[in-house]
Amino acid sequence: MDQEELASVVTRRTGEGHDIKSVMLQCAAEERGLDVTRLSSRVVLVDAGAAEPLVFYNLNGPSSSQGGKYLCDAKHLTRRLLGEQGFAVTASRLLSADDADQAWEFASSLDAPAVVKPNNLSRGKGVTTGITGEESFRAAWERARSCHPNRRRTPELLVEEQFTGDDYRFFVVLGETPTVFATLRRRSSVVGDGERTVEALVKRKNRRRSRNPYLGTYPIPTEPTELDLLRASGRDMTYVPEPDERVFLRSVSNLSSGGDSVDYTDRVHAGFRDIVIEAVRTIPGMRYAGVDIIAPSVRAAPTPYNHIISEVEYSPAPITHFPWYGQSRDMAGTVLEYYLAQR
Repeated sequence: MDQEELASVVTRRTGEGHDIKSVMLQCAAEERGLDVTRLSSRVVLVDAGAAEPLVFYNLNGPSSSQGGKYLCDAKHLTRRLLGEQGFAVTASRLLSADDADQAWEFASSLDAPAVVKPNNLSRGKGVTTGITGEESFRAAWERARSCHPNRRRTPELLVEEQFTGDDYRFFVVLGETPTVFATLRRRSSVVGDGERTVEALVKRKNRRRSRNPYLGTYPIPTEPTELDLLRASGRDMTYVPEPDERVFLRSVSNLSSGGDSVDYTDRVHAGFRDIVIEAVRTIPGMRYAGVDIIAPSVRAAPTPYNHIISEVEYSPAPITHFPWYGQSRDMAGTVLEYYLAQR
């Protein structure tokens, strides 16, 4: 099916309460003429003609182990594994949320602004960047602590040195010939036309986002308190950007925070492809995963100093299927083909 038809099917099925990752896997299997049985909103069985069907939870099948999930979810353990293998990672410290004083002592010793984040949450929940003073640090610490879903135990939080650059998500499937898709996760922004205010531009962009099966779930916030970069620039929602002037709104680049997904697959230097492939190989129990890299650019050759791996994602969102800009990449189909090749 073409992109428009696929978007329609995905929108209908997610509207019925099914998770978008499992829906994409279901569509990929149906495209290949395979029988699919849905057991729940997230679990599907795919009959691939073998003794037993393939079972998927979202996009994760038999080659995504529970051990691998634990390692990916515990960001400090991922960072330790990668660092021991010589990958570029940032300085960080994992501490109990009760150890705010010790955390601030570490943060104040860094040579760059600090980042505070929960250790095992996703989609930018509780993340604060650009922290330079104690007051802002303690506010960020409390924000990360308060967003933790388990109120019965004290959460662990990460403090890390901020690395300046853009946020890239690589999706890697190992297999006989590894596949790599790359997406720039551009911070939430609007582009001016010389007539509309930021508020009007945000509303217009959100109307367009609403037609995207993935991004439509995550509109750009219109509450001014959520738009930290806009406030930091001294502007507000009444500002009228010049034609083609891009105004960044939020510091967190997650697509769930209103960011844009821009396909970068054909623009990535081969050295970065090699890095993300080896990063997935470093995580035991994982044959495919998302790898997040922060870098000023991934078009130039990587060095030990021009990038970091920020994390490895066990169950990455299907952002390559419906990019804001650029070519669609069949993430679910690539996962399914990996399993079919094993049969």
